[in-house]
Amino acid sequence: MKTYYVYFIQAKKEKSPVKIGYTSNVKKRIENLQVGNPFKLEAKILIPFESEKEAISVEKILHNQGRLYHKQLSGEWFYIYGTFALFLKRAYSHIEEKQANRRNSRRDRKAEKHLS
Repeated sequence: MKTYYVYFIQAKKEKSPVKIGYTSNVKKRIENLQVGNPFKLEAKILIPFESEKEAISVEKILHNQGRLYHKQLSGEWFYIYGTFALFLKRAYSHIEEKQANRRNSRRDRKAEKHLS
């Protein structure tokens, strides 16, 4: 089974922008991003998922949080001000809420099937 990762990639240089995305091959993704980048990039955070659909969903939530609370530099690159932990805490609460809503929706559909 293939594993997908939502990643936070950043240069080792202090206060550099963070790339938020997803991939199934982190090493290859960093190599591709490294082309034309004068600073050495590294994966700061990797969040594994069993399905691409889940990874895409979480990536979108993180992009929305980045736009709300931080400066979007270009595309999927953000300047994340303040602590990374605060950013992740906000994003994680949104992720948990979406997952709970999905679970409840599935449960409701199953219950409706049994009632009909």
